[in-house]
Amino acid sequence: MERGKTLEVRIREAKPEDYTKIKEISRRAFVHELITEIEYGSMEFQLGEYFENIKKYSTWDVGEACRKKVFLSQKIFVAEDRNGEVIGYTGIERQNTDGRADGAFWLNWTAVEPRYQGCCVGKKVILEAIRQVKALGGLTLNVKTSPFLDSAHKTYERLGFKITGRIPNYYEKGCDVIIYSLDLTSIDQEYYKKLLGKK
Repeated sequence: MERGKTLEVRIREAKPEDYTKIKEISRRAFVHELITEIEYGSMEFQLGEYFENIKKYSTWDVGEACRKKVFLSQKIFVAEDRNGEVIGYTGIERQNTDGRADGAFWLNWTAVEPRYQGCCVGKKVILEAIRQVKALGGLTLNVKTSPFLDSAHKTYERLGFKITGRIPNYYEKGCDVIIYSLDLTSIDQEYYKKLLGKK
C-alpha cells in the first residue's frame, strides 16, 4: 500500500477470533529494542483476559450484568480492509475500574500492520475509540506513549491530544513515558468531519 494514501476501512468491536491476528499485528508493529518480551507478555495477557471476559459475559443482558456488578471496563476495536482482513486495532479502558464514574478513560495499545502505516488506519480506529468514549460519558481520554514513537505522537497531536505528563524512567533509566490527554467536552460532529477529511 502506498504510504500517505488513505485506505478505506471498516471499524468494528473485536471478537474472540481476532485475538491471534491482533497479537501478530502487535509483534510486527512494535519493533523496537525497548519493547521487551515482558511488555509483549503483559500486553498479550491483557488481550487474552479481555477476550475470555467477552466469552464469559456475552450471553448476559445488561440487567443481569448490573445485578452481578460486572462491567467490562475495556473495549477493543479493529480496523478491517475491504477484504475483511484485520489490519489494525486500538482499545479503551475506564481509568477507574472500581465502579466510580469520573469520566476518565485510557486509550490502550494501538497498532497497525506495517504495510498499512501512514494510510490513516490508526487515525480512523482512534476516532472510533473517541466516539465510543463520548457515548459512555467520557470527559477525558488519556494515553501513555513512548518517546521514540514519533508517528504516534504526530497522530495524537493531529487528533487534538496535548502532553499533560511524563513518567521518568518508565521503560528503563533515561527513557520516560509521555502522557497525552484529550478533552472530550468540546468535541462535536464538526471535529469528526474535519479530521476524516484530513490525512
